[in-house]
Amino acid sequence: MSIRILQICASLSKGGGVQNVLKNYYAHMGHENYIFDFVVMGAEVGELEEWFESKGSHIYHVTPRSVSFKKNTGELKQIIKNGNYDVVHCHQGYKSLVAIIIAKIYGVKTRIVHCHQAFPKESAPKRIIRRLSTLLIKCLANVLIGCGEDAAKWLYGERMLKSGKAIVLNN
Repeated sequence: MSIRILQICASLSKGGGVQNVLKNYYAHMGHENYIFDFVVMGAEVGELEEWFESKGSHIYHVTPRSVSFKKNTGELKQIIKNGNYDVVHCHQGYKSLVAIIIAKIYGVKTRIVHCHQAFPKESAPKRIIRRLSTLLIKCLANVLIGCGEDAAKWLYGERMLKSGKAIVLNN
């Protein structure tokens, strides 16, 4: 029986670091044991989609939050509800909150938030949103990952990293 993993990321364009890391992981995993499906934001078809589909992945394009939060949430809900996923792995840092809530509601056992940035410039309102979202993420996700030490510290805090509750998975 295969482990079904839903990867949620911005796109599957060839030039992105996250996308290339996912391709490398999947290229070295046993496809009979693991199935990656993807949610990407927007209608743009990325160069890596054909490669993932050739390995048995399904690619779901959803409405970006910036276009319609309600549509985005509804589409994510349907994908997660109907997908029988063992793992939901979100690659959008604190913006993963909605997907993690939905995954929790529908009984996804492993809920991963993966941060791929560190200390970007942010306005005061964005900083508040990030901090509030992160508080909830720490309660709802059961795996917290940073692509490097700085990314883990920026999103989860130094205490979470030192305690081992947040881990570093280098790209």
